[in-house]
Amino acid sequence: MDIDSKIKAYRFVGYAALTFSTIAVLSVCITLPMMYNYIHHTRKTMHHEIVECRAEAKKLWGDVNRIPDMVMAHNRTARQHAVADHDKALKEKLTAGSSWKTNVSDGGWNKNGMAANDS
Repeated sequence: MDIDSKIKAYRFVGYAALTFSTIAVLSVCITLPMMYNYIHHTRKTMHHEIVECRAEAKKLWGDVNRIPDMVMAHNRTARQHAVADHDKALKEKLTAGSSWKTNVSDGGWNKNGMAANDS
């Protein structure tokens, strides 16, 4: 190999290295701000979501703590009590011998507790 071919080879290697280095620096100059903006946006969004989540959790916890203070107007005991009173009144009517077939033609109930249409 003579000196001219060595100079051409080294010149080609030098220009190739300079080209790759320039491309690398330019790509860093372009992608670094893009990555910064993406990370900033993601952190801002996550902070907003965390604040909303904490507020919602605090609200739910307050609702859960208020449950024992609520007045339970329609609980199971009250319904059973009302049904028992109705059954007691019904038994009194049946044992009194009253004529309870007044609404038989309207589809009411007879003394045996059967629907008027079934008898």
